[in-house]
Amino acid sequence: GTAQPHIHFRAVLAHSLETVAGMAWLLAQIAGEAPDAGALPAGIRANPSLAYRSKFQPQLAGHFAGTVGRYPRAALFKLGALLHDNAKPQTLRRNPDGTVSFHEHQTIGGEVAAAVAQRLGFDADETRYIRTIVRQHMRPGQLAILPEVTMRAVQRFFAATDDAGPDVLLHLLADHMATRGPQLNVRSWIAQAQWIDALLDVIWG
Repeated sequence: GTAQPHIHFRAVLAHSLETVAGMAWLLAQIAGEAPDAGALPAGIRANPSLAYRSKFQPQLAGHFAGTVGRYPRAALFKLGALLHDNAKPQTLRRNPDGTVSFHEHQTIGGEVAAAVAQRLGFDADETRYIRTIVRQHMRPGQLAILPEVTMRAVQRFFAATDDAGPDVLLHLLADHMATRGPQLNVRSWIAQAQWIDALLDVIWG
């Protein structure tokens, strides 16, 4: 598979599959259901007592129990997660210092994901949703490293993601878990979940 920066514990395709596993675990946590014990992400296998807690659990449960177009939102969410890094192979750049980068992989990947969705017969709303998950998946992380996250920046995020804002935020948690795998820093992951709650407070508080 395509090599990743050292912080990732798996190559691109395996990382994408691990992100889907993390997403499935998160959705089970939100719904109050038992996750599939045979498909747990590596981060949970290494930290079996970890749980996802959000003060917006009822809103998240209702949100993900809904549909996008003709399909369950949760199902399209997992498809978006599977496709989120699809453009990394074609955007791979090896830097002089030995590191690798994937400049604009989310933008290019969003268009590739939309083309895939159209070929699979998804309608305009479904395709738009899948494109948004892929195109915007880096945005929460970019917000998080700002010296100050202003209300204007948060509002721009929710405007850009439309009704998929909570989905893109939850994707960050699954992506983080997939990136670190068994080396997941539980305290850091919980802090990220709390930060996401602070953003959700803007629309649901």
